[in-house]
Amino acid sequence: MNIFSWFPGYTDGIYNEGKEPMLLLFIAYLITFIATRVYTRLARVYNWGSGSAGGVHVHHMVPGVVLMAVCGALGFSTIYQNGIAADVLAIGFGVGTALVLDEFAMIFHVRDVYWTEEGRTSIDAMFMGFALAGLLLVGFAPLDFERGSTTSGSELSYFFLLIFNASVAAITFLKKKPFMGMVALLVPTIGMFTAIRLAKPGSPWSHWFYESNRGSPRKIRKRRRKLERSIRRFDQGWPGRFERWFSDIVGGAPTLPSQLEAKGDHEP
Repeated sequence: MNIFSWFPGYTDGIYNEGKEPMLLLFIAYLITFIATRVYTRLARVYNWGSGSAGGVHVHHMVPGVVLMAVCGALGFSTIYQNGIAADVLAIGFGVGTALVLDEFAMIFHVRDVYWTEEGRTSIDAMFMGFALAGLLLVGFAPLDFERGSTTSGSELSYFFLLIFNASVAAITFLKKKPFMGMVALLVPTIGMFTAIRLAKPGSPWSHWFYESNRGSPRKIRKRRRKLERSIRRFDQGWPGRFERWFSDIVGGAPTLPSQLEAKGDHEP
């Protein structure tokens, strides 16, 4: 539709490059995330009611899943060839994605942890989506491989590079650094640095390699020192304090006990 044709460079840099749907998805995602967090924080303060169907509380991930399913399915149909339809579907998918990721922690823990410490996982997921959409918008395509443009040797090298990049990104995710893991997955060489850094306490990597009692006493002491360094840096040091402060600013500070057993709905 060339919506922002009046903006300098938009037609050549966005519309003619076929990036308008991605831009609209990005904008819809960002606006929905901000609006959702503003509403839920105000609802918690003023004790506003929640949407329900037949007496059952409907979390906003439900319409989000429906939007993603409908817009995603139609995106594979011939209707997507229409420029207006493509833009509308992109907006719908962006809205649905934001609604789902805003309650990602509830999906992951299979309980209502929206306002608990575990609920911070949703903020991580939201920023992962933000990073992915942003990188795709600026034109980064890690799998953009033109057939016939390279020799078989370079194709093999490219394949191993992708495997290596995916491996170091997976290690970064296991160290409980989802945002940097997404960046490492999409930007070559970043993962080489993120994968060798200390894992956060409570991460799978910390559980497997820092808290393990297997091996010789010397190895156990070495792992314990790593765990102590990790706790000092991410729990007691400024990186951990800044991360919690930023998460509180963006999504609201947790107010319910950690590992809450969801016996009812606590999210407004």
